Amino acid sequence: MAVDLVRDREYLILAYIEDQWYERVPVHMRNASIYDFAREVGKTHAVTGLTFEELDPRTQSFELLVAHYCRTFPKFNVCDVGSHYGVFMMDAVRVVEANSGEADLFAFDAGIAADLTWRNFENNGFTTIKFTHAAVGPMNGHVPMFIDAGNSEDNRLVNGSGASVPVRCIRLDTYLEQQNAIRPSCVKIDVQGAEPAVMAGMTSLLASQPVTMQIEMAPWAMRKSGMDPIAFLDELLVNYTIFEIGALRQHLRHVHDGLGGISTIDGEWPYWTDLLLIPRSLQGVEQLIAPHVTG
Repeated sequence: MAVDLVRDREYLILAYIEDQWYERVPVHMRNASIYDFAREVGKTHAVTGLTFEELDPRTQSFELLVAHYCRTFPKFNVCDVGSHYGVFMMDAVRVVEANSGEADLFAFDAGIAADLTWRNFENNGFTTIKFTHAAVGPMNGHVPMFIDAGNSEDNRLVNGSGASVPVRCIRLDTYLEQQNAIRPSCVKIDVQGAEPAVMAGMTSLLASQPVTMQIEMAPWAMRKSGMDPIAFLDELLVNYTIFEIGALRQHLRHVHDGLGGISTIDGEWPYWTDLLLIPRSLQGVEQLIAPHVTG
């Protein structure tokens, strides 16, 4: 597959030209000059943090919690499960740096973008991110991943069709134990319907540490894989305060009662939505979240 160098704000991102993600890149942001590396890349992120408005909309809510962890814990983890081309993780790292936090930084991906992810981290000066070319799930071993060569954001472990390839799979518990990094964590999970499987592989972490999560949730995908999305949310509500970031991604919406609390579009649940899960045991978050909550 052909590769191009494109701009995403001041980041320079290697991306596949045949990818649907690339098709959404404005034409004037494509074919970035390699000489930009010498002039711009990596020189600002360790000095100046992004403002809240400059962050990717999904990163905005995550930023609130990452900043809180910087102030609350002497050291914590930021984990990006399904890191794609790496932009979300680079934004999150800038938030850590802007808030003078100390964090171990872990990113994971097993899809077609993964061959470029670590290169994007390296090119943009994010040398502290530890990237692992693997899926994260409920087991250690190898699993089939369904590949959509034309859509790097839609490589999946569940509900797939068509071509599949074997990929390495690791439990997050196992990985963090090997890194001596069982500690408070902020975890983003975007794995096309396999989010419950990722959580099944981090039970020790969830039981022993305050773990804030941002997850993508697709009710249809859960049902297709044999999981009841209402029961899934009801179980989470026992230990977490849940906010919907939502397909519209404007304000956080408090989810009080499972799927009944998820906003609907034309009377139907959205194809997918993003949820922010905050441990009920984590103190001092309410005042941070309150200005951004509606409903």
